[in-house]
Amino acid sequence: MNTDPTKLPFNEAIDYFKQKGNDATGSYKGVHGFIHDRAFMVAGCMRDDILLDIRAAVDDAITNGRSLQEFQKTLAQKNVFDRWEQKHDKGWRARVIYDTNIATAYSAGRYHQMQETKAYLPYWQYKHGPSRVPRQEHLDYNNIVLKADDPWWDIHYPPNGWGCSCYVQALSQGDIERMGIKVSKSPKPMKDLDPYWQHAPGKEAHIWPDRPPKGKPSPKVKTGEWVPDKNWLAKDGITPLPNRENLGNRLQYNRNILSENKQEKRKYVVNFLKDNILGGEESKTVSIKYGKTEIPLLISANGFGGHIAQDFRRLECLGYLKDVLNPQEMRSEFSQWVSEDKKTWGKWSLCHILVTTINDPRYKGLVLVCQNNGKGSLEAYTFYPVEKLEQLTPHRKGRLIPRIRK
Repeated sequence: MNTDPTKLPFNEAIDYFKQKGNDATGSYKGVHGFIHDRAFMVAGCMRDDILLDIRAAVDDAITNGRSLQEFQKTLAQKNVFDRWEQKHDKGWRARVIYDTNIATAYSAGRYHQMQETKAYLPYWQYKHGPSRVPRQEHLDYNNIVLKADDPWWDIHYPPNGWGCSCYVQALSQGDIERMGIKVSKSPKPMKDLDPYWQHAPGKEAHIWPDRPPKGKPSPKVKTGEWVPDKNWLAKDGITPLPNRENLGNRLQYNRNILSENKQEKRKYVVNFLKDNILGGEESKTVSIKYGKTEIPLLISANGFGGHIAQDFRRLECLGYLKDVLNPQEMRSEFSQWVSEDKKTWGKWSLCHILVTTINDPRYKGLVLVCQNNGKGSLEAYTFYPVEKLEQLTPHRKGRLIPRIRK
């Protein structure tokens, strides 16, 4: 059993981990920290069966206080690394997975506890944890005391990077007076803080349900669409998007095809997409560029083209694809797929929603929805233009991903 008091299990830490949904995206690139608070993912792991085995081992470690050695033994018994064909050292890889998930679960659990006790423990003290290679800025913050509601904690509540073992302890007014501690002003942000760690693990989880979403979507929802998790919808308010210069232009297509049957329309759209966007290929990987973030995106002529064929307005706006791949706003949500016959309910999956404005005589904005395709790739799912800026608002759902400035 684990004897480290900062890694012993408690209900809030256990609940934090159990409310995560699995997401086999295979890459941490472009995944903002707060998404990790809702999704369990392991860099490079693109197989659901392996991810489930790793998750079960992490769950057991958090719930039952397993040591790193016990965790490594569990992964070995399930042949996780052999099936995964990991190139990294197995011991190092297991330690990273173990340390990261144990530390964030403990931190989120403590955050939840301290939120409930801050009425009589209103001060938080940053404490530097044991480290073989301590980071100077983390050392500089050691023993600093701030009010519990100081916004500095929103991006500096530990852990503050890979391998960070810093933690926070709550203090009362009596503790402050007895120990002669001076309450500080908000210090400057850490210079070396990884932008993808700029979040408080417990803060986001604190407002979510204790378990992943369950049950079937409302029967009022149209079939053949993604149904969003209501607990993941935006709570940050919607601000107007300004106009900006275009990167592309509207494309011309054969309007006579509109009189053809559904099958012929789809065939035309798929070929149009291949010839005009994908360079004659069946599929192509491009990049979503969002500040410093670049996320690989797979575009399939058959998959993406099939949805575009449902509305030919989308076809002429494909020339603006460059604009929406450089979005003004990017959001994330967890959604579930509903089949056309309402008999098949897909697993919950992480989606990205890209939104931008364009200057066009007819269209004012574009939306691109991307989803995890279950094969380790983010894939373009559907795309549509809007004729009025206010029509963008219903599509700006999910949690806003902060832009990491260049």
